[in-house]
Amino acid sequence: MSDEFDLRDVPVQAPVTRTLLYADSQAGNGSDSDCDDVGVSRLRLDHLGESEEWLVIELSNCPSADASAIQVNVARWMNEECATAIKCCLNATLQQNNVIVGEQYCSQQENFINLLAVKEGDFPPGKGNTINSQLLGAVIHSREHLLSTLLHSDLKSITVRRFSSESDLNYGYEQIPFLNIVLILIFILLCLSVALFIVRQWLRRRSPRDHAHPHIALRSSFS
Repeated sequence: MSDEFDLRDVPVQAPVTRTLLYADSQAGNGSDSDCDDVGVSRLRLDHLGESEEWLVIELSNCPSADASAIQVNVARWMNEECATAIKCCLNATLQQNNVIVGEQYCSQQENFINLLAVKEGDFPPGKGNTINSQLLGAVIHSREHLLSTLLHSDLKSITVRRFSSESDLNYGYEQIPFLNIVLILIFILLCLSVALFIVRQWLRRRSPRDHAHPHIALRSSFS
């Protein structure tokens, strides 16, 4: 990865209708009035409630650190960078719960980890609560060697990708058992209907034969 880094260099995959407010790389946090004119640590999305933009860090090897260690270190790095090198416009010091560790994926083809930072420690992130993922990417890039040591792996790339929020994913998963139950009930009803139809047809075919036997016996008695 190159030594020079600009927030605008962070690629954003899966294009969506959005307005990204890039962070200013001036030193210091800045006052609240300074933040009114620059889009620092803010991300405006037309469909923020439907999805979030995560920072995806691709690694050479499978990450070995636990989520808590990643949260603590990333929060500390953000506080240090925002106090000295990057104008973040954060009103409070970030804590462990301000950093959300998403999926950690390991395979022979790729290894990556998803990160998201929020102003208030809640999940799923509320509208206006998400810290700009490009700002988070700038911090990660400046502390690349430390994160590499923490994860025991070299960093291959840093990208911003849009994923469905956990609430949407949970909603989808919750619907799967319900749909399965409905399909099972429909299948049972169809089986009962077919079985009932077969029984009725069998009874209809047997009924004329039962009525015919007494008639034949009666005719035999008169002959």
